[in-house]
Amino acid sequence: MNKARIFISYAHEDARKVRRLYYDLIDAGFQPWMDKVDLAPGEDWRMAIEKAMRSADFVIICLSKTSVGKSGVLQREWNVALSLLWQEKKIDDIYIFPARLEPCELPKELSGVQWVDLFEEDGLPRLVRALQEGMRRLGKAPGAQQQPASTPSEQKTGQDLIPYALLLSQLADRLRSADQPVQSPDIPPLRTFRFETVRMDARGRIVERREGRARYFVEELGDGVMLEMVEIPGGTFLMGTSEAEARKMRQRSSLDEKWIDQEMPQHRVNVPSFFIGKFQVTQAQWRAVAELSRVKIKLEPNPSNSKGDDLPVENVSWEEAKEFCARLSRLTRCAYRLPSEAEWEYACRAGTTTPFAFGATITPQIVNYDGAYPYASASKGDNRRETVPVGSLGVANGFGLYDMHGNVWEWCEDDWHDSYDGAPRDGRAWVDISARGSYRVFRGGGWRDTAALCRSALRGGNSPGARFGYLGFRLVRAYR
Repeated sequence: MNKARIFISYAHEDARKVRRLYYDLIDAGFQPWMDKVDLAPGEDWRMAIEKAMRSADFVIICLSKTSVGKSGVLQREWNVALSLLWQEKKIDDIYIFPARLEPCELPKELSGVQWVDLFEEDGLPRLVRALQEGMRRLGKAPGAQQQPASTPSEQKTGQDLIPYALLLSQLADRLRSADQPVQSPDIPPLRTFRFETVRMDARGRIVERREGRARYFVEELGDGVMLEMVEIPGGTFLMGTSEAEARKMRQRSSLDEKWIDQEMPQHRVNVPSFFIGKFQVTQAQWRAVAELSRVKIKLEPNPSNSKGDDLPVENVSWEEAKEFCARLSRLTRCAYRLPSEAEWEYACRAGTTTPFAFGATITPQIVNYDGAYPYASASKGDNRRETVPVGSLGVANGFGLYDMHGNVWEWCEDDWHDSYDGAPRDGRAWVDISARGSYRVFRGGGWRDTAALCRSALRGGNSPGARFGYLGFRLVRAYR
């Protein structure tokens, strides 16, 4: 008989209890995977863990007072499991099993989901029956030792662990705006692409080149026009500028003090997984969607000052960008939207904490900005005085995204706020649907701006009807 493969996610402080569960599962006829036991010395643990999760029939999330309060690696495992649930598993699969090792509150991601208490006398038998039910639903031979036919009550024990409620709150968060359509439940097939990213020192010298890989899907807009959307794994990051970096900028930058204050206080934000455009929306993509029937307002098919199919669309307002999202959503029956400000900065930083995704500074060789105004100790460089085709400078950030710094500013969903006091900590856009503010946020800097204005933390804003030849946008689509 086939043995069910089970990945066990846990906090390392709980290793002793989890090791006992590991051997209990083996005794019950399953094939568990626990990093403390199965990870070979010298093996790349990140790749090994994701490989084990991808090949697993089930994931058991072990919950304790320690693990519930933990972030980082553990949350990354949960996010990978969630993304696999929506991308690669069937809707009737039982895949994720929350299991409490001790009395503790469930994290909000798992609220409303039935769990099993392993510290209770019937905890392990109940989990085993649920795993067997999961194997039955998968159409595979049960991994446990042969058991008598399950009773209706035992069948319910397996079914009540189905984690479909797991993402309901995230779905509600992602579709907060009243004009967002309901999404299709299907994510298109994902492909993998390779990209080059670099790290720079304060003088603008490239000290490291690295090849990366990312997953994406392609949306067809008609007439051969394609939209590439890159998968961004969820996680936690520090949003905004640190006190230490703020002090440096006050000493060496010509930035007005208010610009720096707008990036503070630095705060921790948890961002769920999402998809974002590999490039800024191009003029060809804009024209393909602008020719569709209107939802609310008219769109000019060729609004940009600089002309070229592969150039980013610019000179479009926030309201027009929202109309573009609405038309594309209606065409694809999936909810495309502007990124929240938190999603944008998380995607831009791509795991970095430096002023730029490329390190301590940037140069015009990899970013389109006014090189006459460098950052840190970098030398002066060229000013192209116009946009360049998206991705043409050849270097992506660590997530495989191009032109997150420079070229054109990018509209976000959020209302403008003068600081981060009271900002959401869960990745949502900071808006009041019933009484929206008079300004909207844009991020990233543009071709005519100084290097300091292209930093990951830099924020700008203007009225939702404003249009400028250095202002465009990038699209986001949630998992569900």
